Amino acid sequence: MSNKALRNAAIVFMAGSMLVPVHPVSAAPTCFGKRATIVGTNRDPFKSVELNGTRRNDVIISLAGSDVINGRGGDDLICGGGGDDYIKAGAGNDKVKGGALSDTIYGGAGRDQLWGGPQSDGLIGGPGNDRLIGGHGFESLIGGPGDDSIDGGADYDAAEFWDSPRGIEADLRAGTAAGYGLDTLVSIEGLVGSNHDDVLHGDDFSNEIQGGAGDDIIHAYASDADGGLDILRSSGGTNVLDGGDGPDIASYNGNPWPVNADLATGTMTSDYGTDTLLGIEHLVGSRENDTLVGNDEDNIIFGSVGDDFMDGRQGVDEVAFDDSRMPVTADLGAGTAEADWWGSDTFVNFENMAGSSWKDVLVGDDGDNLIRGWGRNDSLIGLGGNDQLIGGLGTDDADGGDGIDECEAEMHNCEFDVPLQTSREPWSMPPGVEAAFDMVVVSGQQALWPVTGRSTLPRCSFLAPCARSAAILGGGSHTCPSA
Repeated sequence: MSNKALRNAAIVFMAGSMLVPVHPVSAAPTCFGKRATIVGTNRDPFKSVELNGTRRNDVIISLAGSDVINGRGGDDLICGGGGDDYIKAGAGNDKVKGGALSDTIYGGAGRDQLWGGPQSDGLIGGPGNDRLIGGHGFESLIGGPGDDSIDGGADYDAAEFWDSPRGIEADLRAGTAAGYGLDTLVSIEGLVGSNHDDVLHGDDFSNEIQGGAGDDIIHAYASDADGGLDILRSSGGTNVLDGGDGPDIASYNGNPWPVNADLATGTMTSDYGTDTLLGIEHLVGSRENDTLVGNDEDNIIFGSVGDDFMDGRQGVDEVAFDDSRMPVTADLGAGTAEADWWGSDTFVNFENMAGSSWKDVLVGDDGDNLIRGWGRNDSLIGLGGNDQLIGGLGTDDADGGDGIDECEAEMHNCEFDVPLQTSREPWSMPPGVEAAFDMVVVSGQQALWPVTGRSTLPRCSFLAPCARSAAILGGGSHTCPSA
């Protein structure tokens, strides 16, 4: 090799600590604008390969594989690649950026700067005053000891303090957290406390706030800024969960012990602690056999896994099986729900019901029910009363029973295609509608139109422009046409 060729070659460390002349300098990959000194060779995202730095200042770049990167000493620049990387920057003032998939990044000792990537990442600062910046996915952000700057960036992000040796006082409104140093919080939607006595405050957006094993006080506030709701969690101890204004959920689905929660008395009791529930409208049970009771408001109660008893009490309440991992067969009239190994529930005083993302059979009672099928091909049976049946995704069987029953227009299973109409001429009635349904309402119009004896749908108007679908209303047993 000539002297000129040697000057134009870049010597980089390859995985396995082998020195190899590879690319011309102009072609070497860069990290934070610096040419790489160590480049991974792993291009298999399902294979984990170790990639080690030195005690000097390294520039380390991972490729498409899922690598374990150790920066070791020095002030390193490290950039993740296309796999799920596990990065330990080590001692020194390091800068680390996540790659294309979900990465876990440890800063180590020193003043580190950590950036998340486009997916969901975990950023852990370590000892020192660190800067953590989330990307576009869900980030779990742990500053560690020191005065840290924690910026969640886009999407939902949580600042976590479970590793703190003392209680935390965090306030998302003020953007501060004290107890493990003095941290600043920006664009954070979730908080996870320590295993000590914490005081955790949300803000005016939708928050998810979780206490640890200590005696915690958790405050949520009205979610006026985004119109959502707050989720408050506790994990043992004697806690206060204060939902404040707006809709709030007290959730125990991370607890491996049964709970007895009553929104009317404002208490939750278990073998591991007692909670005071203030301003809470909805409940989620634990992984065991729970007793969950509502109050005189409109409650939604999720039993979750286990054999649960649920009582909606007064108000218009919904029993929900959204998180079930098995198909649900539930009957509002009988007050029972079966979901194989997921659990067998009993319930009373519920008017509405929501199924799972599986193929459910959901039966109402003689009252007015709202029944949601969500995913897959569900069977929805309204029985008596004026029911609203929402199939969700899939091709669903709907039987409204007696009364005037409605199938939601925007749901795929209850739409049927009609030609896009730009004039005020009547539409032709789609085949099979007259035989199957009693009433129809055209999207964009409010009036109900009898189907019997009608060969056309109502004409368009300038005040009520025509759409491509019509919603079906009425009793009778039928399968809603697919869109």
